[in-house]
Amino acid sequence: MLSPISPRGYVPLRSRLLRRVLPLLLILIIGAVAFTVLDLHIDIGSIPSICSPTPHTPSSSDNKENIKLNIQGSDQDGAEDVSIVMAPSGQPLIPTVKRSPFSHLAVALKTGADTAIERVPVQVLTFLKDIENLLVIADAPNIQVGELHVHDVYTGLYDDGTRQNRYSKNAAIGHGLADGEDHDEHDTLHRRDQMAEGLTPDNSAQGWKLDAHKNLPGFKILYEKFPDAHWYMMIDDDTYVFFDTLIYALGAAGIDYRDPWYFGGANVFVGCDGVKKFGDGPLFAHGGTGILMSQGAIKKIAEPKQFRSCVKKYRDCFAGDVRTALCLRDVGVLINRLAGFNGMPANAEYNWWGIGPGIEKPNNNKTAPPPNAVGPCARPLTFHHLLARQIQKLYRSAVVAKERYRSSWLEKQKDYIGGETAAERGNFTDWDLAMSSGIPPGPTFGDLFQHSVLPFLPERHPILSDWDVDADYPGLKNIRSFVIPVTADLSKRENNSASGTVSKDNAARKCRDECENDPQCVTFVWDGRTCWLKGGVGSKRKQNNPGSGFVAGVFPHKYRCP
Repeated sequence: MLSPISPRGYVPLRSRLLRRVLPLLLILIIGAVAFTVLDLHIDIGSIPSICSPTPHTPSSSDNKENIKLNIQGSDQDGAEDVSIVMAPSGQPLIPTVKRSPFSHLAVALKTGADTAIERVPVQVLTFLKDIENLLVIADAPNIQVGELHVHDVYTGLYDDGTRQNRYSKNAAIGHGLADGEDHDEHDTLHRRDQMAEGLTPDNSAQGWKLDAHKNLPGFKILYEKFPDAHWYMMIDDDTYVFFDTLIYALGAAGIDYRDPWYFGGANVFVGCDGVKKFGDGPLFAHGGTGILMSQGAIKKIAEPKQFRSCVKKYRDCFAGDVRTALCLRDVGVLINRLAGFNGMPANAEYNWWGIGPGIEKPNNNKTAPPPNAVGPCARPLTFHHLLARQIQKLYRSAVVAKERYRSSWLEKQKDYIGGETAAERGNFTDWDLAMSSGIPPGPTFGDLFQHSVLPFLPERHPILSDWDVDADYPGLKNIRSFVIPVTADLSKRENNSASGTVSKDNAARKCRDECENDPQCVTFVWDGRTCWLKGGVGSKRKQNNPGSGFVAGVFPHKYRCP
């Protein structure tokens, strides 16, 4: 049948052009809309998970739909490119940040030729995957880990071309130890008990000996590569860091990154800089637990003249983290307190009491750090001496925790943005960055214990027993203690109502019952006279003398954050 357009069925040229052009125009329009959405940096795929149903009380601000606050920073690095979107009435806040909350953090991962392939991949695929400013450093050239560029910070460090420092007890005597003192360099600094599961460093390996030479040049290269970062951190290839908790901790500390700050797990040493007695030298941040310093601090030791001076002056010091502390000391920077750096792995032998940085609100008292959090609801910053499978367990626990805390922290963030905003104050702090990031902090000690330790214990592990004779759990913080008078004749099983005493066996059971009924108690120890109630889980110590009178037990499922 002929078309009504033309007696001959011929379609005019203009109609044919429209048919061809219209689909192209439609494609261009759709592309422009998609580009606009992407340019706003709104992750549409993540909105349903962020916008989980959350209790919300309508307010006058809810009448304004899709309010966008463009917060411009006023620091020396220029404006922060941050948008905060207020969702329609009745919906929770959707914070969107064009820059990652970790964009002001630069991290150096310290590895070696002997360990890079075995350890680095699991770190890069888990907790380091969101770190944009990452530098991997080692002690030799041509180390390959996938597509990662590993920087050799050792070759050419010394003008004489030395490839290694010689480590022996005889050499150590000439470098600050008392003559004839039998001193193990590794034990000075890194001594620790053997663990049921964890990485035991081999201090006889060449990689451990060369490790001391990496810290100072590693920090210098890290600063040169990322000069605009606010915070700089160096970790080992058997370390785990909860960076989400770290950004909240730094924000809560209320400090300025342009000032010199130096944080980490504080330790003492002998054997460097003429120090012969523990405590005589400056405290140093233990490298395995993570060394953290501000832009104001790293600038001082990365300055070329100061750097060359420190490399030469402390060349014979046996530990790179001690060299770093000594170099910082020389420019007037000493370590500051920040809880949460742990030198042990998160396993069953760890003392699960829990102490971490306060992160609930920013610190308004600039003369003192924010108060620490303690117990199972405290959050760690780092763990050390971890196996690859332990790193994977911690990462999985962190993912579960994020989902658990997402809705409650969205409420905190909504309340915070709804009040005194960073735009109103005219500046944009680390706390603003954390609170506008849309991410919750990392897991608590209780989360980690319940998800990465308890499910993997063997059936007869001591932690799973609430009655263990001749056992003790030292080193845990006591909640409270009290004396239970016992009968004079310890062979008697009955209580003596006249004297108000109980049998030894019943006294131990009374101690156990007190712990079971106390919401804060996780472990009890009865020493034959006193009942000790403890708020954590630790490593059991068996009493050497049978019949010592000690009875101890653990209620592991109680160690959790409500």
